Amino acid sequence: MNADAEINGVATVYLMRHGRTAHNVSDRLRGRSDLELDDAGRAQAEALGALFAEVNLSRVLASPLKRAVHTAEPVARAVGLRVEPVEGLNDRDYSEWTGVERSEVIDRYGSIESAPGVESWEALSARVTQAFDDLVAESVGATIAIVGHDASNRALLATLAPDLASNPEDIPQSTGCWNCLQRDTGGWTVAVLDATPGDGRYP
Repeated sequence: MNADAEINGVATVYLMRHGRTAHNVSDRLRGRSDLELDDAGRAQAEALGALFAEVNLSRVLASPLKRAVHTAEPVARAVGLRVEPVEGLNDRDYSEWTGVERSEVIDRYGSIESAPGVESWEALSARVTQAFDDLVAESVGATIAIVGHDASNRALLATLAPDLASNPEDIPQSTGCWNCLQRDTGGWTVAVLDATPGDGRYP
């Protein structure tokens, strides 16, 4: 990629999703609940750290929730950096529906979006995109890593690359996945989507 020569600052962002938690297994809305990774999630985090050990990252940033920070830690440790929590990268706020099974909310209201008190896609997208723009603007170095959540990642990906899907909820984001966003003078493109360690794709 020639973007480093064409623009100043960050040209590549590796956007990751945190590793698995017990609520992922039961498909409960995680939201702002501060869940720990389960054994599989910790293994996914370590696999990301091993995969990115040779990548020249200048910063490793994460949602302040434990599942994101603990996923980011092996990545940061592998490249000699510390994890920087960023409030704007927090998960979607599901209000009173946090911890409730997704299917139960959909059965009752027709969609997650329609449930009272849930942070709208518009508000989520605006918040996460602003945080992303601020981080890119203030970062020194060509490449950074960000660890977020399924909803926050989808909102950002849909904003930066609207052709990915007509509905942000249709953008795949596996637990412990990584995406590669690349910037040139025309803006951001998604070079890699929903990759996982061991699937043959490399940063």
